[in-house]
Amino acid sequence: MADRILISNTQFVRVKSLRNETFFITCKPKDSVSMVKYCVYLMCGLPVEDMKLYIRNRLLEDVSSLYDQQVANDTVLFLVSKKPDGSWENVSQFMPGNDQSPLSRTFENLSPGLKSPE
Repeated sequence: MADRILISNTQFVRVKSLRNETFFITCKPKDSVSMVKYCVYLMCGLPVEDMKLYIRNRLLEDVSSLYDQQVANDTVLFLVSKKPDGSWENVSQFMPGNDQSPLSRTFENLSPGLKSPE
């Protein structure tokens, strides 16, 4: 029975970057957003302080738990990183309807000739 509790308490989160990278993170609802950032750091070397994570168009707070931020199993988070000049990448590039967004490009690849959903 303990195995069931452990398995049901584990969730998977995908973190997508503007560089067409996707990081698959195994975590728990009680884990903090900072922990997810640290996992991304371990995979790609980007410093945690140079990351912002968004769910849809909402910035996630580092100290909050995934549960508190309504990050459920199989959620896609969007990684925005700091540029060398100190400015941040534009999160709106992730939003559907933006022809340059990774979401729009993915949708076009899956369904040629169809427009991404608004």
